[in-house]
Amino acid sequence: MIVLPNKKNTLAKKSAYGRVTVLPHAKLLFSPRAEGYKIDELTLGHKSKLTIAAGEYWITDFKLHEGSEIEVVGDGTAVLYITNDLHVPKHVKINSKNKNPGALLVYSFNNLALESHSQIHAFFYTLGEASLKKKAKVHGA
Repeated sequence: MIVLPNKKNTLAKKSAYGRVTVLPHAKLLFSPRAEGYKIDELTLGHKSKLTIAAGEYWITDFKLHEGSEIEVVGDGTAVLYITNDLHVPKHVKINSKNKNPGALLVYSFNNLALESHSQIHAFFYTLGEASLKKKAKVHGA
């Protein structure tokens, strides 16, 4: 599935997806689902935006590009389970509008790398190595 800019793009009809690509400057909303979502590959393009609600998101390969954003809305906690390495590039904003780290838990089954100038309000847990570059701002743990 490819998400184009200048359209309202919402995923809600099914819980499992193969490849989801959010093109640069596009926006995608995952509607709340009791059973959560499973995604083989999720790519957020340059300055794209992903909006998620409380629930579980099982993502095998999560690719973020510089300037992309993840926003958490509503009550409760959104949990991202990432199977492969998670690399958060420069200028990425994660939960920066909500600013409540308790609203987002990121569980990495592999390595985690946070680049400089990223702004993150979340709790992270990784089974692999974690690296934090200078000027990356993490609020949470």
